[in-house]
Parts: sequence; structure tokens; C-alpha cells
Amino acid sequence: MNRFIALCLTLGSATQSYACEPSKVKTIFGNNIEMKHNPEWIEQLNQAIAQEDPALKKKLEDNCAALPLAKQFPALRIPHISLCTLPTPVQKLENLSKELGATVFIKRDDMTGGQSYGGNKPRKLALELARALSHRANTVITFGCAGSNHAVATSEHARNLGLEPICMLKPQANSQVVRKNLLLHLANGTELHYAPNNDVRKVLTISTWVDVVNKGLRPYIIPTGGSTPLGTVGFVNAACELKEQIDAGLIPMPDYVYVPCGSCATTVGLTLGFKALNLPIKVIAIAVEPEEEQQEFKTTITKLFKATNELLNKVTNGTFPILQLKSEDIEINLNFTGPEYAVFTQEGIVARELLKKTEAIMIDGTYTCKAFAALLADIKSKKSENKTVLFWNTYCGTEFQKRVASVNYKDLPACFHAYFEEDVQELDRVS
Repeated sequence: MNRFIALCLTLGSATQSYACEPSKVKTIFGNNIEMKHNPEWIEQLNQAIAQEDPALKKKLEDNCAALPLAKQFPALRIPHISLCTLPTPVQKLENLSKELGATVFIKRDDMTGGQSYGGNKPRKLALELARALSHRANTVITFGCAGSNHAVATSEHARNLGLEPICMLKPQANSQVVRKNLLLHLANGTELHYAPNNDVRKVLTISTWVDVVNKGLRPYIIPTGGSTPLGTVGFVNAACELKEQIDAGLIPMPDYVYVPCGSCATTVGLTLGFKALNLPIKVIAIAVEPEEEQQEFKTTITKLFKATNELLNKVTNGTFPILQLKSEDIEINLNFTGPEYAVFTQEGIVARELLKKTEAIMIDGTYTCKAFAALLADIKSKKSENKTVLFWNTYCGTEFQKRVASVNYKDLPACFHAYFEEDVQELDRVS
């Protein structure tokens, strides 16, 4: 057995005693296992207990034939399960365009969910959860901050597929979205764990994985944001979907596509898709949090682009081309991050209110407000003059008031109660 897997199995519930002592994390894993620089540990765990179901895998691969990506590359064979209402509409923001004196369109991924959890997450989960099913998993473990959209989307769609959801969450600035998503976890019956930082959260994840395996269950781990090469294929497919809408005359060829950039899969998938389709569209990626290390976003995007490209080349029998990511293919804007993740910005709130007033479309303070604020700034500076601009709305627009009204936050683990008993951040109190 792999030495790393063997070490995980010896930890068991003992790691729980280290949960609040980050300094001991490195002691546990020693010099051979440095988790921060070893992201392969997730795939190692997934492969360690995978029991592939060939018949189910083939059935799920057959699903991919209807994807726009498969119409472009018919040799595509990849497990896929439909979680989205697609294609999402594209529309011109008529009132906003008149007010700004510009041509602005929107891609309505806020409408992917139907009555379930939408936004940009289900496009990625459609592939990751299909793989989980093909591995005969019955439990899904994933990560996020307390109000993570990815975590609650995974919980929702996993539960709908008969998989038990477990989410490992860390602190973030409080907001109405945090409260809503925590209540949705409660409604979904998600098993929640709270950790103070990334390193502790990884140790708790391994401990939880061991506990689940010891119960005779088969967990499947999905990394933060679902932003794996496999998940990123969901947005290569989205690029192909947009091409079909351009070809149908529903939208002119955009010059720029603005997207919020967190774990980078939306940015990478669209960029790779546009290049593979020879579409002259530039992705403007708006970073939603400051970089911890210099050029962190560029490094992540470059690696994910290469890995996704290689995966697609493999699953299309070599027909998807191997491409080079050039500096002119993408722009990373670091000017709208705010001081830290999930802290709203004044520019973002102004952008949100303008879109709400002119088009009655909602966006959120953590991600889409920051991207839309950047779009407005570029229009004001004349960067977008005589250009066709497309804003990709990754926010989940599904209403959940009725569902969350039936649950009480006091039924959550006690460590999450403060999000309901302390006030939200000041900029989230704006109506």
C-alpha cells in the first residue's frame, strides 16, 4: 500500500485531538508528507478505495454525446450526469447598455439550477459526481469556507443522487449568503466539520475519510471549488455552448468575457475552450481575493490549463488539440479583490445596485459583484469602447427562502451559531 495511504489509515480518529493545534500538523505528517505542497493526496485517497463499475461508467459516458463539447469533438468519452438547465440564456442588458453607452451582454448561469442549487458549480459537479458514481462512492467529502457556494452545491446535488454529503468548512467574513448556505446544509442533512485553517482542515479531512472507510462506506473527495481538470471540462463545454449561441445569432462574437476568478476553473475552462474553437475572445479574470504568493493566480491557471488540456486530449482519443496558453489569451485583474476573501467592497455594492436597478438581476458580494465592478471600470476608462462585452454571471439565482424557513440554525454544530448571532459585515447591510 502507498506509504501515504498507510499513514492516513493509522491516524484514525486520533487526529481529532490535533484539530485546534496547527503547530502539530507538520509533526503528524513529518518531512515526507507536506500537505500544503502535495495536492495529489486527494487523488491518492480517491484511488485507494475506488471500485469502478464498468457498466455504470459506460452509461455515464454515453451521456456525454449530447454535450456541445462532444459535437465539436465526437470522440469524447467522459462520465457525465445532467445537473443543469442548459443552455443558459444570453441576453443584452438593454437598460444598462443605454445608461453606460456600451454594448453589454450577460450569460445567465445564475439560472443553471432550476429548483436546485445553480450558478457555475453544477457544470463542474456534473463531471466530478459522475466519476464518484462510477467509483461506486456512497459518500462525498468536499471543502470550502463557511458560506461556500461550492460546498452547498455539492451537498445539494450529492444528496439528490443518493450520496451522503460531508463538508469541511473554515471561517470567513459573515454575510447573508453564509447564513443561507449554512441553513441549506441543515436542510440537506450535510455532515459539517469546522476547522480554523487550511492545514487543520486537511488533517480533519483525512481523519473523517478514515472514519467513513472504517464504517464500510466509500467516500469520494472533491477539491475546493470542484476546480480539478475534470471539473474544468465543464467550462470547456460551456465555451462550446456559447459558440452554438453565437452561431445561432443569439449574441454577436464577444471581444471580452468577464468572470470572477477564485479557484480558477471557470476562467481556465472558458479560455481553453475558446482557444480550441479558434474564437477570438479574451477572458478577463477578476480575482476575488488577494494573492498569498506572487503570481499565484497565474501559476494556478497555467497548471490547470495544461492538466485539463492533457485530460481532454486523452478522453477524445487525441482529437482535442494540445494548446499553449499565451499571455494575450487571458487578463488577470487583481484590482478589485478587497482586503480578503468574502469581504465585500464599495465598488462591488455599487455595481450590484446598478445591475439590480437597471435589469433586476442579482449578483453577490464575494464573487460576481467584484467582476461586474471591474467591467464597469473598464467601460468608464474606455478600455471596452467599441467592444462587445459579455458578463458571465456565476451566481446562483435560485430562491431558497421557503426551504430555509423550515430549519433552525441552533440545530447546526455550535461552532456555526456565531454566524447567526453576530451581525453581518457592514456592506452587506445595504438593502
